[in-house]
Amino acid sequence: MILHVAVCEDDRLDAAQLHRAIHKAEQKLSFECRLTFYTTGEAFLHSLRLKTPCDLVIMDIYLKAENGIDIIQQARILQENLEIAFFTTSKEYAPEAFQLNALHYIVKPLNELQIQEVFSRYFERARLPIHTLRLETERNTCEFPIHRIKKIESRNKGIEIYLSTIEEPVFINMPFLRVENIIKEEQLITVSRGLILNLSFIRQIQRNGTCLLKDGTTILISRRRRNTVLQKYHDYLFQQSEMGKAVCR
Repeated sequence: MILHVAVCEDDRLDAAQLHRAIHKAEQKLSFECRLTFYTTGEAFLHSLRLKTPCDLVIMDIYLKAENGIDIIQQARILQENLEIAFFTTSKEYAPEAFQLNALHYIVKPLNELQIQEVFSRYFERARLPIHTLRLETERNTCEFPIHRIKKIESRNKGIEIYLSTIEEPVFINMPFLRVENIIKEEQLITVSRGLILNLSFIRQIQRNGTCLLKDGTTILISRRRRNTVLQKYHDYLFQQSEMGKAVCR
């Protein structure tokens, strides 16, 4: 699940601090977000008028020539289901934030745990699951965010998990067949013997079964699985398209 998050903050240092805190929250809570920064409320409102996807906005109240509360009231007219959190220097507008059903009212300086709390409350309110692949071996338990898994390969009676965040694969001493049986996510699909791909990392599937990945590499889908993989991939693209439309409504 990808969240579209807007940050409306005219102070460069505060914006940079929010950026770092949001990135840490992504890693801690295992989700992915697309961040867009705005220095004025009007620029943010203009993006909503253009139907730019936005699930959550983190809004400074004391902008140079604008009031964040007024901006949010206008934003809610444009997008009724917009979730909000305020990040500001004073408790003065806390009652108004409460009336707007804000996820959080954070008074500067920022505590990074408060940003994690913003997203935890978002997921709780939206009832959106944070998807991870949980693998239990005799020695330990590992969890990998689904959206960061590029592929899983069978290797030396175990598996190698390739992640988007690190160059080297992670080796897990677990049979490939057992991993196949564990996986419930439709986003992860077996494309050939001993190889699982994440549909979100596929750029294109050609008619001959050649799969072009977003990192530029290619993989050949087995003949037996070709039709199933193509159908799953098209279903995935359609689902992502519908989710984008829902955000814009």
